[in-house]
Amino acid sequence: MELLRGNIEPALDGLEHAIQAGWRGYYVQERDPYWASVASHPRYRALMAKVKADVDRQRAEVQRAETNEVFLAKLDAAIAAAAR
Repeated sequence: MELLRGNIEPALDGLEHAIQAGWRGYYVQERDPYWASVASHPRYRALMAKVKADVDRQRAEVQRAETNEVFLAKLDAAIAAAAR
């Protein structure tokens, strides 16, 4: 609401609080026309960079876990086949 009123700093304060509380809607936010007016604002860019870094970190963790699950499944299958 603050952004619609032209109150950029309070809007960015709200975004920062949301990020601190765990908000991670980076890809939706980047395409939200509501935020287009501050898309090049340095503070907005810095906040969104922080969120994107965390989203990317989470993606990497999921990919690592999936890779490990596939490896473990293959290992279990090989061990079971060798035991026959």
